[in-house]
Amino acid sequence: MVCIYCDGSTQVTNSRHQKRTNTVWRRRQCAACGAIFSSIEQPDFATTLTIRSGAHKLTPFSRDQLFVSIYESCKHRSKAVEDAEALCRTIIANILTKSTDSSIDRNDVVAITYQILRRFDDAAATIYKAFHPLTKYAPFKSFGAYSVGLLSEVLPVFYLRVTEAPFSSTVTTAFSVTSNFS
Repeated sequence: MVCIYCDGSTQVTNSRHQKRTNTVWRRRQCAACGAIFSSIEQPDFATTLTIRSGAHKLTPFSRDQLFVSIYESCKHRSKAVEDAEALCRTIIANILTKSTDSSIDRNDVVAITYQILRRFDDAAATIYKAFHPLTKYAPFKSFGAYSVGLLSEVLPVFYLRVTEAPFSSTVTTAFSVTSNFS
């Protein structure tokens, strides 16, 4: 790596692997100007992990897209950005352990994300589930309280739109209806 100040070559003086976040922290020193700075190395998931959305449709995994969807679900919390960042790291670590090769099914990502959000905040999990339905012909797999497969047909999601007249702002609330039929 080159120096961020003078473009000279650098040497690594200290290095630590972060198992929890799957990153490597390195302290570097420039040979030319003597400047000391830190770098963090992490894998580029867009080039190493793909999402299977349909029979033959593969898309690169986007950490930013996952972060935004989690943030949108956690907007009601006082520290939504920090919560979404921590949840995103947890979900990615869980996805990497579930992935047997370089691709993972979209329904598995949705189910893992929902399961982790449900343990963290039930309201955030409900919002996430409302905007990320499972596809209907997925193979049946169970991830805790959220089973992948035909669950989206069993538990329909209804939307209630409430408009406040003075400010003309719209609030969307999602809720699920379950039945106890055998």
